[in-house]
Amino acid sequence: MNTSLKLLAAALGVGLSAIRLQANEANYQHYILGDRAAGMGGAACAIANGVEAVYYNPAGLAGTPRDSLSLSANLYGFQKFTEENAFLPGEDFESDSFQSIPSSVGGTLRASPDWVLGFGVFVPFRNTIFDGATYPADRHYYSVAIDNQTMWAGPAVGWQATPRLSLGLSVFGAYQTHSSLMNFYWGDEALAYTRDIAYSSLGLVGVLGVQYRLTDRLRLGATLTSPCQNLTGEGNVTENIVSGSAGGESQSEVADYQELDAENGAPASFRVGLGWGSEREFLLSADVAYHLARTFDPLSGRSPEGEPVAVTQHHEEVLDFSLGAEYYFRRKFPVRAGFFTSHSSAPDPEVDQTDEPGQIDLYGVTATVGVETKNASSNIGLNYLWGEGRALGWGTDSHGEVVNTLSDSNETHLYLVFNTQYYF
Repeated sequence: MNTSLKLLAAALGVGLSAIRLQANEANYQHYILGDRAAGMGGAACAIANGVEAVYYNPAGLAGTPRDSLSLSANLYGFQKFTEENAFLPGEDFESDSFQSIPSSVGGTLRASPDWVLGFGVFVPFRNTIFDGATYPADRHYYSVAIDNQTMWAGPAVGWQATPRLSLGLSVFGAYQTHSSLMNFYWGDEALAYTRDIAYSSLGLVGVLGVQYRLTDRLRLGATLTSPCQNLTGEGNVTENIVSGSAGGESQSEVADYQELDAENGAPASFRVGLGWGSEREFLLSADVAYHLARTFDPLSGRSPEGEPVAVTQHHEEVLDFSLGAEYYFRRKFPVRAGFFTSHSSAPDPEVDQTDEPGQIDLYGVTATVGVETKNASSNIGLNYLWGEGRALGWGTDSHGEVVNTLSDSNETHLYLVFNTQYYF
């Protein structure tokens, strides 16, 4: 492969492969938040109460038996990601990273017999990759660092409208941060490339919820979540390519995009849930979540020359499912298990769509055990997710030239879940 082809590949897309390594930003559930929900696959729309109701269904706040404070709901675990031909044909990328996620904290307060107030801070998405790849035969060296996080924080209220019907509302400030840095060096062509991206955005998300008891053992739940309404966002992108020559001279090209607008593209969604059973005995639950399609610009603005530039992404509609079960031993020791899906909202990968993330459908299982006393509850367990799909990579055509192609990708996640809640 000659220098001009490699330089063209670098300028037009090798750096984008590193950005696409965060493929699961197109998946809406990467681990399960909450206390009970963390063990029941997130199937909490019809049964949520306490602090986790602020996130899953604010109508459930009305059913919170006492004031509560959730001091810790944390995830500790490992994420593994692999993509074939991520950098060049035959040059794969594999990353193993440790994750520590303070996933939620909050509290509830009964303001009157029919009204309960709540507040919560939740981290529904966190993705970090810090790794590299080395191919000594061609003297190719790569390093990738990605840190991407979304945090929701805000108040909620639940109202017991009738003995069987409760309504609720949550309003969140949605804060998203992203930073990614990729460096590579091709020693055989004396070519170095750096790409640095950093942006953050702040928006508002509202959740309307309802829970209804059909019978003493059967209950329904539903929520409507608004699309993220962006308030402000800013980002920067810097690219630098340095190439050498046989005469020892070097050439450098820099593209520096400052003060770009950043946007959180979280779409509207609907969720319905069904719960059957008795509290502190045996309970089954199931949720269906429908996420609408949305097209947005994660970054947009003007180039240093004043020309309009934008990275446009399209998220397709997605249908996800959650199932959960709960059983109490001696009405004191809860054992929970669940299953959930997290299908990718990314479009089917195409070789000419370099702005879109890879498409990896995820599937997860959860399990927790706990203990409850008069004034506190604690749970510990595991979340395990796995999935595979396709992403944009690199191959060669019949003439031996480097071209975009589709490559296999897969990822797995294993988290230790721990949470504690106090009642007053």
